[in-house]
Amino acid sequence: MERLACRGLRGEYNQFVIRTSKPFVEVSWEVKAIRDDHWVQEYGFQTEQEKEDEIKGKYLNPELYGQPKERGIHYRPEPERPHESKKP
Repeated sequence: MERLACRGLRGEYNQFVIRTSKPFVEVSWEVKAIRDDHWVQEYGFQTEQEKEDEIKGKYLNPELYGQPKERGIHYRPEPERPHESKKP
């Protein structure tokens, strides 16, 4: 059995140290926090928010998901320009 020792988050760089009794041990960790900023104090906090109907199925960055730019929330098609008539 491996022994694990950890010193907590500290200092301006929020660092922590993990030591084990065996070399080259793979370690995973998760840091959790509770928001307590002015926004949360005033309006509360929701982990997930329901999308409005007009943006459901759309992406902030569709290209990151292999989707065309037309699937972007902020996509606006360019208006069609009227064809210029050619004078003889």
